[in-house]
Amino acid sequence: MMRLRVVMLIRALSVGGAERQFVNAAIGLHRLGHVVTAVIFYRENSALESQLIDSGVELLELRKASRWDLFRPMLQLARLMRKQNCHVLYSFLPVANLFGALVSLLVPKSRLVWGVRTAGKSSDRRDMFGRFLAAAEWHLIRVPDLVITNSQASLNQLRARGLPDSGALLIDNGVDSERYIFDEMQRSATRAAWGVGESSRLIGAVGRIRHEKGLAVLLRAVAMLVASEPAIRVVLIGDGSESDLNAFRQEIVRLQLTDYVIWAGVRDDMAAVYSALDLLCLASFYEGSPNTLGEAMMCGLVCVATDVGDVRRVLASYGFVANAGDDNSLAEQLKLALQALQVSIRDKVRARALHLFAMDKLVSNTESALLSLIESSRSSDDEASFESTDD
Repeated sequence: MMRLRVVMLIRALSVGGAERQFVNAAIGLHRLGHVVTAVIFYRENSALESQLIDSGVELLELRKASRWDLFRPMLQLARLMRKQNCHVLYSFLPVANLFGALVSLLVPKSRLVWGVRTAGKSSDRRDMFGRFLAAAEWHLIRVPDLVITNSQASLNQLRARGLPDSGALLIDNGVDSERYIFDEMQRSATRAAWGVGESSRLIGAVGRIRHEKGLAVLLRAVAMLVASEPAIRVVLIGDGSESDLNAFRQEIVRLQLTDYVIWAGVRDDMAAVYSALDLLCLASFYEGSPNTLGEAMMCGLVCVATDVGDVRRVLASYGFVANAGDDNSLAEQLKLALQALQVSIRDKVRARALHLFAMDKLVSNTESALLSLIESSRSSDDEASFESTDD
């Protein structure tokens, strides 16, 4: 079988679902014997960076000086790709995708693949630059040779945009089933560290602390429930800008939830976190296929999520779905989920996650997609060469 030479590009490896899948794909391809170089704009000194390096994947930092520092990093990446005789430049998320499109003009022999997580979604983003990047990615969606997305919802949008079957592909996220597994001892220890008794019902929200994740909606929904469910506690796992953090702190005080909310910050021991929870709540305004749902379900955790992206496909009959941005709907689904909690459902939820998110499926499907792209490109080049000679 052909040995691929792949350069994978992402802005940075901070905590996030797309970043996790970037690392999963890079390590998986490397273990199959392909040559993989991971390229980032900025170092974060994160656990994901360490995981890549420990696995043997080469990690290169372009050291962009600023948002507008483009020319030097583009030449640096182009030189690397030429030196390695790179087959594929595989970029993730709008910033890297747009940058990769520019670099591909300098290395036309390499194929360009975009990793798109929420196709065409720009209006729900609060920051103007984020809306611009998402809109630019959407308008240039025909530029790459292949678009890989992790949700059926995004794939449908890409098809509606006119991308053919060969131009867009769904590859589900991968979750490490050996790492993400329910652990009773970790559950007890983590809850004790948070001061949460076993009789409490602990709801977790995992992800960046920002407007798009719908945390204000979750807080308002919880405020509706505390009178009838006084044992409810909410733990927020993640970090955000100081302005976002302050806004949510003020909302907690306004809703009189100070005694009900725990700030846990960024955690590396996510299997312990999921084991400690009774429910995971994802209240986002938009998503593709949320990585946190796959991880939580692999630990057998029941999830309540808003009806965005592929949430219904992922949860199937093993979770609860609320209307996005609707406090009352989310409160109702949280209450139903709390009433339905039973230990016996853990194995069924985990089986659903294994079916969708087995790590070997992510890696083998990614390998097949890249190999097929190279083979089809070679066939097209050979055909073009033959026609030119015939003329």
